[in-house]
Formats: sequence, C-alpha cells, structure tokens
Amino acid sequence: KIFTNQFFHIKSFITSRKMSDEKKSPIVGLHDAICTGDFEKVKEAALKPGVNINEVIPDRADVAQTALQRVINSEIPLRDGSRLQSVKFLIQKCGADVNKPGGHGVTPLMTAVSMLTHENDRLNSIPKCKRKGGDWLEFLMAEEIVKFLHENGANPDAKDFVLGRSPKSFALEQNLEDVKEMFSLSPKVVRKCHSSINQLNRRP
Repeated sequence: KIFTNQFFHIKSFITSRKMSDEKKSPIVGLHDAICTGDFEKVKEAALKPGVNINEVIPDRADVAQTALQRVINSEIPLRDGSRLQSVKFLIQKCGADVNKPGGHGVTPLMTAVSMLTHENDRLNSIPKCKRKGGDWLEFLMAEEIVKFLHENGANPDAKDFVLGRSPKSFALEQNLEDVKEMFSLSPKVVRKCHSSINQLNRRP
C-alpha cells in the first residue's frame, strides 16, 4: 500500500510537470532552450508556432531581455561560431529586431559591446606569451557578433534609460579601437569592407 501511494505521488508529479511544460509560453520555451547552449534546440524552439521573437521577458535574475539579447549573453560557445550562428539565425530567419531594447533600454548592440568588453578584458588578463589561439578566437567571434549587428542596422547611438550610455560611447570608454572605427562608418560601408576582406581570404 505504501509503495502504491508513492507510485501515485510520483505519477502525479510527472503528469503535473508535463502539463506545466505544455502550458509554458513558446517564448519562455525559447529562452529556456537558449540557456541550454544548444544551437539545435534554439532553432527548434524559435520556429515553434506562437513565438513572439521580440518579446521581452525577465530571466532568473529578473533581467528583462529579448531572445536575441539572451543569445548574445548565453552559454552557447563563442569559439566554434555557434553563438554567432544563433544570432544570425534569429535575425535572418526569425525576424529578430536588432534595435529592440530590453530592460533599462539596453539594446542588443549594447549587450554585444559589453560582451566584447568582457572578452577583451579576459584576453588582456592573459600574458601575451601564454595566449593561445582559442583565447584570440573567443575575442574575434565576439567582435564578429558586434559587426554583424551593426551591418544589419543596429543603432550605435541608442542610449539606455539609466546611464544614458550608447554602444558607441561605451566602446570609446573601453578603448575598443576596431569597434570605434566600425561605428564611425555606415553599415553599408562596413558590409562592403567585410565582403572585400572575405573575398581576399578565399583567394588561393
């Protein structure tokens, strides 16, 4: 009888959990998928019916973000290109708005510049003689995300509601030279330069 009661409670818990998961909002499911760091799960969740890709929802730390911002801040690997791939997918395939702000008016581009600052600080904390290719790759992939957002119309002058900082002013504060130069050019010019560099790299 005790065993039967335990089985009943376990079965009820599993059924309740399953019903809870089924009732979960599609956008919450997408944010949960992003937190796994698995690009395939992100793709699957993003394409589910009813997903409002630009909806802003709080995370466990009560920081309100869009799915695009969550990807930029996620545990999805940088060095193998998965995070950049996820960013491109949400923008190109799902219509994510590159200028949709999250909490405190922080835009995806500001989130990306903050991420790049973190990677820059991490790289600079490693003695030059001990830096490995993977260390540089993390920084370069973070820079590629900033570049891709800018190429796709992200506004470097959009200020947040709290500190009044923009991606451009923050890049100036942090002495991110390549980003400062990038933001001084129009997205069209950046795309053209990027395309020319890629063509040169493909030449035998």
